[in-house]
Amino acid sequence: MKESLWTGGFALAVLLLFFVFAANGWPGDMDSCISDNDAKKPSVTDNTCYCEPFDIKDVKNHLPGVRQPFNTFSNLYALGTGAFLAFTVWKQRRKREDSNDPEVRNPTRDKNRFRIGSFYPIFYIQVALFLGLGSMFFHASIVNWGGIFDQMSMYTLVSFLIAYSLVRLRNVDRYFYICYPLLVFLFFVLALLHVSSVIVILLALLGPYAVLEFIIFFQDWVFNKNTKVSFWVYSRYWIIGFTTFMIAIVIRGASDTGGPLCISCSSAFQYHGVWHWLSGITALMLYFHWKKAQR
Repeated sequence: MKESLWTGGFALAVLLLFFVFAANGWPGDMDSCISDNDAKKPSVTDNTCYCEPFDIKDVKNHLPGVRQPFNTFSNLYALGTGAFLAFTVWKQRRKREDSNDPEVRNPTRDKNRFRIGSFYPIFYIQVALFLGLGSMFFHASIVNWGGIFDQMSMYTLVSFLIAYSLVRLRNVDRYFYICYPLLVFLFFVLALLHVSSVIVILLALLGPYAVLEFIIFFQDWVFNKNTKVSFWVYSRYWIIGFTTFMIAIVIRGASDTGGPLCISCSSAFQYHGVWHWLSGITALMLYFHWKKAQR
C-alpha cells in the first residue's frame, strides 16, 4: 500500500504541476539551446533543442501548450516504470511479512537493503519516476528552468548511484543521508551555472560509480568464497543496463538537431524519445541488479 501511495502521490504532484503550466503558459527565459546556432535567423530549425520542430514565437510569448509533443510525452513511460517497480517492491515486502520463517521476516544476515527494507526501494522509485517526468518540463516549454528540471532528473539518478554504492561498500546508511543531498545540491548549482554539457558531467560521474561497483563486485564475487553463482548471473542486469545506456547515449547524440537520426520534417516520431525509453530500461536494470546482489 505505501509503495503505491508514494509512487502515485509523487507522480500526481509532478504531473499536476506540469499540466498547470501547460494550460496557463510557460514563464521564464528561453533555453540557451534556441540560440546555440545562428541567432540572427530565428526559425523553427535554427536551434539545438533536440530536433523536434516548434515555433520559437510560442516560447517568446510564454504561450500555453506543449512545444515538442513527442519528446515530451515519450517520457510518460516513467508511469509504467514506477507502477511496475511499486508492484515489485510491494510483492517483495508482502512475501517477507507473510513468511513463517523468522529469518525471512526479520533477516539478520542479509545486508541487501533492497530486499530487507522499504526506504531505498521506495526512494529509488521516485528517482526513476522523476527521470522521465522531469524531462517533460523542458521539452514542453523550451525555457531555461525547464532545462534545469530536465538536467536534475538525470542528476538525481546519478546521485543515487554514487550514494547508494557507498552504503553498499561500507554498510553505513549515513553515507546516503549525507552524500545524496550534497550531490543533488552540487548538481543543482552546476545546472544553474550551465557548467559543461549534461553528457560530459554524466560520463565523468559514472566513472567513480563504476569504480565503486567494481570494488563491490570483486569483494562479493571474486574474494567471497561462499559465492556460488556465475559471473553472468551475478552481473547480468548491470551489464544489460550499462550496454543499454551506452546505446542510449549514441542515440541521444545522433538524434540531436542536424544529426543522422534527426527527423526535423515531422513531429510524429523523434528518435530522441528512444533515448528516454532506453534510459528507463537502464533504471529498471539497476533496480534488479541491486535487488539480486549480495548487498
